[in-house]
Amino acid sequence: MPIPRVVVADLSGASEELALRHARAASADGDEVVYLGGSEPVATAWVVRAEDAGRVVVVAGDTAAQALRAALADLGIDDVALEVLPPH
Repeated sequence: MPIPRVVVADLSGASEELALRHARAASADGDEVVYLGGSEPVATAWVVRAEDAGRVVVVAGDTAAQALRAALADLGIDDVALEVLPPH
């Protein structure tokens, strides 16, 4: 049985601690976590593709979240589960 893989990143540039907390929680739940820390939408989308992740959790405002959705679509992986957390 494959281990669920999740990519976690902070696209806001100001909430890496929030992203790290979610990465730790996903790891504790048994997910394999690829933690990017601070990142940008296109780079994050490429990591999701490279890691064959089924889920991505990002801390992002509306503009960055939309840019990530567009980047995922451009790569043909817009079916990945996306969870967007508002920056604090």
